[in-house]
Amino acid sequence: MLVLRSKAGLSFDELLDLADQGNHLQVDMLVRDIYGGAYESLGLAGDTIASSFGLAARRPEEARRPADLIKALLIAVSNNIGQLACLYARLNNVQRILFGGFFIRGHALTMEVISFAVRYWSQGKMKAMFLRHEGYLGAVGAFMKNRMQGNSLAGSSTSWSESKVAGAPSFSVPGSGRRSIYPIQPHSSSSGQVRSPSDVFLSNTAFSGAANSLESETATDAPDDDSSTEKQLTPGPRFSLESNPRTLDFSTEWSAFELEHVVGVSLTTFPLLLSPADYVPDTWDLTQDTKARAYWLECFRQGAERIRQKAEESQSDTKSDAKARSQQFADLYFAFLSELADYPSGRGILTVRCILEAQQHFLRKLGFPDAFCHQKKLENSWALSFFPGMMERLKALDWSERQVALARGILAGNIFDWGASEAVRFFMQSQNSVDGMASFEQTQNKIPPRPWLMDDFDRWIQRIAVRERRPHCVLIFCDNSGADLILGVLPFAIECLDWGCKVILTANSDPAINDVTYPELLFLMNQVAELDERLTAALNSRRLICVDNGQNSPCLDLRRVSQNLVKLVNDEKVDLIVLEGMGRAVHTNLYARFCVDCLKIAVIKNSWLAGHLGGNLFSVIFKYEHYSSDVAHERNPSDSASTVSSNP
Repeated sequence: MLVLRSKAGLSFDELLDLADQGNHLQVDMLVRDIYGGAYESLGLAGDTIASSFGLAARRPEEARRPADLIKALLIAVSNNIGQLACLYARLNNVQRILFGGFFIRGHALTMEVISFAVRYWSQGKMKAMFLRHEGYLGAVGAFMKNRMQGNSLAGSSTSWSESKVAGAPSFSVPGSGRRSIYPIQPHSSSSGQVRSPSDVFLSNTAFSGAANSLESETATDAPDDDSSTEKQLTPGPRFSLESNPRTLDFSTEWSAFELEHVVGVSLTTFPLLLSPADYVPDTWDLTQDTKARAYWLECFRQGAERIRQKAEESQSDTKSDAKARSQQFADLYFAFLSELADYPSGRGILTVRCILEAQQHFLRKLGFPDAFCHQKKLENSWALSFFPGMMERLKALDWSERQVALARGILAGNIFDWGASEAVRFFMQSQNSVDGMASFEQTQNKIPPRPWLMDDFDRWIQRIAVRERRPHCVLIFCDNSGADLILGVLPFAIECLDWGCKVILTANSDPAINDVTYPELLFLMNQVAELDERLTAALNSRRLICVDNGQNSPCLDLRRVSQNLVKLVNDEKVDLIVLEGMGRAVHTNLYARFCVDCLKIAVIKNSWLAGHLGGNLFSVIFKYEHYSSDVAHERNPSDSASTVSSNP
């Protein structure tokens, strides 16, 4: 390579391009070249490389194409790297090996050969992993540190995040204008077959610049799915970065690095995670689960028209181009989902959270910062009219009956979710619906009888039945606006206040579907306080506090929450966390562990997901996880303290 590079004046990238055009079979000696047809009795594959450059050494007088020589050399070096890495990993008892550096360059063949070598020499026990932005990490880190130290945008109120939906796909090569993706014919040798680079070049990256530090980038192994083997390796569509004008910087400098610069908010790790280093927000990895990936991509395609209509509706009275822009959103969103179908890991680890965040990104990109604003306003007015009557009914119940009613109220409120197609279908088909919404009583009837799918309600009651064991400060992550908040969460919050607890309500900083935002939460608290004097007193005495959580997604990533929330959690000594809703308690954080007690409450409003968990549509998750320092490190994160019913 060095000789060719010096004599022909080829760059390393050009040599890689040349290797893609080569055929190493004209240079390497294979098992079948030595044993003829008898190799099968030896348990060897005929196309296994027996000797790198063996044919060239046997017949040195024959002319060889430079492309063939370079490809053979690349395979030999890559196999050697894989073997040496495997040996070092074995010495240090390491199961996952991360590769990076100038040699790899995001090159599909190089990564596939190294991956095969690691699998072969470790007998499948080790995994080769490649960082999605491996060639950029040093440059991005230096850039960010410089901007944080010397730019007017620097300061404590700024954070950074990788944009998974903006900028170039993961398979661009640093340091050049070229792409590392070229049509490569399937290739059989000890290196295995070449797959789409998006199937071997995976990551899940997060940057946080608030502390002048660059978080380490993580990666995953390629999925064991050979369905993409026969595809030519062509790049997917590109999407340019446009930031949320409320909190994100539009500068093209950030776009070049596939970063979103969040101004006006400082994000950091949630302080009550039991093991922050091990925390993974997402419950399922769709990159690895082919059936789940196909289902969810189709599910989001089917729901796109509903989102488009709501986006158009949100500005139909004020913007003449609302319909055209909503259609642009749909087109962009469909293109993104199609790219994920073809290259499931081209944007990093694929999860439901990532798809939902992409959906919100495209809405903001097309000028729809709050697509469900009309729907939320309608539901808030409707729910406020029912609030006084609900509180009177709860007041008439004895303590035990009231706890059951409160739990069922939270669950019924959680059904009012415009991000769930089957919940929306229930509303539209309900009798006596008002403006497309079923009555709250009708919705409560959808809650199945106990035992629920995951049912810790009895354990929860056992704790709060003893006054001394009740929590001192409850943190509630709010989900949907309207009935979910006003008729579900707030009655429970008032009950906690009646016990003498402090209550912190936290909501998204920016809109996502029909989730309540922090500004809306403040407004609604003033509205509801006029209907219940206990709320007025609690707000005035700061026993009830509202705070933004730094999120703009229907899900919840506790690696990046607002400093305001963190300070409040520490100052008030929160000892109970309530995660409510599918996005925050099922799609994410179902197995998250905390160093305080936690309630995870949700209704499964998706038939496929309910079946996947062993239940039916509208099955209930009511998990109460008691923190005990004695057993905190004895259980796996996927262990559940819940009773899982086979007959929800």
